Amino acid sequence: MGQRFDWNVVVLGGWNKAILTPAGIKKRLFKEEGMLEVQVPIDGLGPYRAKVGPIGVIVDSQSLEVSALKCTYENLLGAMKIAQAALIWLPETPLSAIGINIRYKFDSLPSETADRLRCEFDSQLAELEYVRVENGVTKSVEFNDGVINAIVSSDKTGKGTLVVNFTRTTQEQAEAIKWLELPIEELRKHAQAIAVAALAIPESELNNEN
Repeated sequence: MGQRFDWNVVVLGGWNKAILTPAGIKKRLFKEEGMLEVQVPIDGLGPYRAKVGPIGVIVDSQSLEVSALKCTYENLLGAMKIAQAALIWLPETPLSAIGINIRYKFDSLPSETADRLRCEFDSQLAELEYVRVENGVTKSVEFNDGVINAIVSSDKTGKGTLVVNFTRTTQEQAEAIKWLELPIEELRKHAQAIAVAALAIPESELNNEN
C-alpha cells in the first residue's frame, strides 16, 4: 500500500529570518487565524517549525518550506497560499526557484512498476556481479513555464518512493506568485497520470493519507 508523505512547497531564496519570526509568521501569513505552535528540533541544531493547524512553516537563510502536515490536496493548496502570502509580504526577497512536491512511499512497488525501472544498464551491472542497492529514474517534462520532475526509486527490498515535483526557476516575484496559483486539481491530475499511466501504480495506492 502506498502512503503519502512530506507534501510541501519550497521557495528558494534569501529569506530574512529576523523578520520571519513565529509571531510574524502567524500575523502576516496566517492572518492571526488558529493557534500557533512552535516546534523545536530535539537536537536544537535545525530550524524551528511554526505550525498553525495542518500547515507548518520552516525558514532558513536559503529557503522557505511550507508543509501540508496531513498530506491532502486541500492542505497542499493551503500551503501554496501561505507561501504566496510570504512572497507578497516580503517582495524584495531574492528568489531562485519554487517547487511544489507530492511524495509517496510504498512498502512494495508493483511488479510492473519495477519492470519499467529496469534498463539495459541494470543487466550490464548484474553481469559484472554488482549487487544493486537502489534503482531509480528521473524524468523531466515541460509544464507551463516550468517543469514536472518525476523521480521514482526502489531499494533491494522492493520498497520504493515517487516524487512528483512541479518546479519553476525564476527570480521574479510575480512569476513565483503565478506558479502558486496553479489549480490544485491540475496538480492532482498530473501527479496521478504519472503514477498510474506512466508507472503502472494502482490509483487506490495513492489515496492513503498520512
